Formats: sequence, C-alpha cells, structure tokens
Amino acid sequence: MKRLFNVKNKLIVAFTLILLLPSISLGWFSYHTAQNKLSDSLLTAAKQSTDAYKAQQSGFEYVYLASAEGIMLRSPELPKKLPKDDPRTQTWYKQAIQSPNSAIHTEPYISSTSGNTVVTIANRLEDGSGVVGVHIDLLAFSQIVSKAKIGQDAMCIF
Repeated sequence: MKRLFNVKNKLIVAFTLILLLPSISLGWFSYHTAQNKLSDSLLTAAKQSTDAYKAQQSGFEYVYLASAEGIMLRSPELPKKLPKDDPRTQTWYKQAIQSPNSAIHTEPYISSTSGNTVVTIANRLEDGSGVVGVHIDLLAFSQIVSKAKIGQDAMCIF
C-alpha cells in the first residue's frame, strides 16, 4: 500500500491532472464557442433567405421558418411592440407537422399583426425540424389575379 502513494506516483498523478484539466477545459470551451457561432451563422443565412424570398413575392404578408425549438424567423420582422408567440402553438404549425408529405393551407382568417385577411400555406421540413410557410394577403392576391390576362384557349393553374 505504501508503494501506491509514493512520491513518484503522486507526481505522475499531479502532472497528469495539471496537463489534462486545461486541455479538457480548452476543448470544451472551443466546442461550445464553435457551436454558437455556427448556430448564429445558420440563423443569419436562413433569415437572409426568407428576406430574399419575401422581396420577390408581392402577395405574401409574411414568409417564415419556424423550428421545433420554437425559434421563428420571419420576413418582415414583427414590429417591436407586438409579442412574439411560440409558433408551435399555432394551428398552421401543428397541421404542417402532422402532414409530412404535403403542404397544408388554412381557412382564411384575420392576421393578428396586420388585420388583413390571410391564408397560410405551410409545409413541414423534410427532417421534421420545423415548418416553412407563407401568409398570403388575400386582398393583394386578388389584385394580382385580377391583373392576369388569360386568353380564350388558356387557363390559369394554381
């Protein structure tokens, strides 16, 4: 038993701890820093994508991506005075999550943010990690449709 606690073994254990603890701590902090930066980078890229898509579509009130963690990227952003609800509690989110192979649409309703009559079209992401969708302003959509010129032998397909 005395051999187990001799000076040589004590020094080996002490130097091992002195070398391992900082290495483990450095690795742990590096991993979490990289994870946070990657998460921020992905959120920024997703936000830029929703902004670009919204800019191309005039009839959309909102374009959004809602994650399973309750994070919601929306373009345009909600005004600061409005509360941000958890998207997982919304009917369109629940319907889309339960319909993995097809897009869903809601009945027309009054938007809580704009007061316009809208419908939501949403689809679950392939990996089930959230929902992507749009709120379509029915007034803007009807104006777009009324401007479409359809010939005698043509038809409009949606």
